[in-house]
Amino acid sequence: MPVSIIATSIFILIPCFWQSHIESGDLGSHIYNAWLVQQIRQGHAPGLWIAPQSTNVLFDLMLDWLVGKVGVATAQRLAVGLSVEVFFWGALALVAAISRKVPWFVAPLLAILTYGTMFNGGMFNYYLAAGLSLAALAILWRGTLWDAVVAAPLLALAWLGQPVPVLWALAVFAYVLVARLLTDRLRLWFFALSIAALLGARHFILVHWKSIWYWRQIVHATGAGQSFALGHHYRFVTVGVWAISIAVLVHLLRTLGLKGMLTSIPVQVYFLSVLVPSLLPETIYFPAFKAFATSGLSHTIVFGAINYRLGWFAGVLICPLLAQVKNPAWYARAVAAVCLLYFVFLYQDDRAMNKLEARVEDIVATLPANSSVIARLNYPPVDGSDQSMILDRVCITRCVSFDNYEPATGEFRVRAHPGNSLVAWSVGSSDHFYGRSMQFFLTQPNGILYYIYQCGSASKDVCVRSVSRAEAGVLKE
Repeated sequence: MPVSIIATSIFILIPCFWQSHIESGDLGSHIYNAWLVQQIRQGHAPGLWIAPQSTNVLFDLMLDWLVGKVGVATAQRLAVGLSVEVFFWGALALVAAISRKVPWFVAPLLAILTYGTMFNGGMFNYYLAAGLSLAALAILWRGTLWDAVVAAPLLALAWLGQPVPVLWALAVFAYVLVARLLTDRLRLWFFALSIAALLGARHFILVHWKSIWYWRQIVHATGAGQSFALGHHYRFVTVGVWAISIAVLVHLLRTLGLKGMLTSIPVQVYFLSVLVPSLLPETIYFPAFKAFATSGLSHTIVFGAINYRLGWFAGVLICPLLAQVKNPAWYARAVAAVCLLYFVFLYQDDRAMNKLEARVEDIVATLPANSSVIARLNYPPVDGSDQSMILDRVCITRCVSFDNYEPATGEFRVRAHPGNSLVAWSVGSSDHFYGRSMQFFLTQPNGILYYIYQCGSASKDVCVRSVSRAEAGVLKE
């Protein structure tokens, strides 16, 4: 067992080291802002300040400490690697707690979830909180008082990352505690009542808050969407994950019967975990805290990608059901094949994004030192996801990333005073080219703002140009 644990721990870290840079969406912004924290403390970032926070800060605190100890390059490797280990082992611990054994053959599926959409989006405060919450729920699954004492510090630590995974873990724990006290018949009624409550919550949210919901959320609510990472070629992996999941549910139906399946607590928890991201809106616009509203930063707090965030947990919870398969040989081979295909795709895309980042580095090297720069970068280039945060990491010690999005949201540690010359300060303005450019020229009327953008259909087709005041919508005096 120790050999298996050590070997697995090493293998799960390989994607963190197989390229020059870890390409992971918002990671570039996280590491840039960790570097900015150092600049603020040294008095080199006028107009920026560090806000005290009780959540959405865990990964950033870890980066902040590591940057001061080992530098920027090593800090991100260590912080991401630790987050990967926490999530993977937290998920496997929960699977083992539910199935009462360690089903190693589901490890490849958990590896896909570990490096899935949430990883590639770079939302590491949520990512780290999710891993800690899974570990806490694994401890709580037996439901003893001492388990709660042990799990409480993990949940408190997870809260520093993001509250949603903590609330999810507590909700699952509460459901399991109640369900265990009920007969099969009452457990079915409890399951139905929970679905009704979920529908009521959906109605309340749609009526009282601005939100976005679309029927295709079910595609991602099962957790299979985590394998649809960086382009349409991943659909082969996603279909494979769906096929395995459906085969597992059919197997359980044949083995347990309809009543036995519907009264099974792990099955009920899985289906509820699928229904929540299916029925709740994909994006909810919450009214902002008073401090945000009066600061001019934003009048709403946007919580998006709910189907991805919560469907992620459903992907973990299908694994204990897979562990119930009597003869796992076919399933094990299928899971391994799907996993291999996924990581082949991921390696190729990470290599292409490293080339994109290298091209941006070459462009920045031609600009005057400490130039103000904005960017619009996608991968895949034509219809891919936003990878503009590549510029943030490239700009460390080289340039000023004026459209660094974190300060403008008011939801991260680094905040920006209106009128500063280092970063856009308004969410409404930093979301698009003209708004960011306008803020820059309002702050620096005679400054030069450079714009890095993709000027062709290939990843390497990246160009740079300066932005004029007229183009930014600022009239000449």
